[in-house]
Amino acid sequence: MSKTDTRKKTTAKKTAKPEAQKGKPAKAAKIDHDLRTAEGRTAYDDSILSHVSRAGAKLSMRDILASIGGTPNQIRASLGRLIEKGLVAWEGRTRNTTYFVPGLGAST
Repeated sequence: MSKTDTRKKTTAKKTAKPEAQKGKPAKAAKIDHDLRTAEGRTAYDDSILSHVSRAGAKLSMRDILASIGGTPNQIRASLGRLIEKGLVAWEGRTRNTTYFVPGLGAST
């Protein structure tokens, strides 16, 4: 076997894996708000609050991220602002943290 034959086999093994299993994080979904301005952050916060209240259940950050878009840090910052205002509550720790609107009956 020549070196090129070995490389072809190695390449075939590398390309056989689907993208989701490579361990690379998915690119952030495009958002319609400019988070560099106060108005953009407020609009982003409003869209997250609207999504959490419409869900009527506890949502993880990944659930919110999949629906709203942005990056995990943008979601965390927005949820932090909403929690400070008392509009969103949370329970759990680390990956088990869920977010909900207090008083909507989502505390199951």
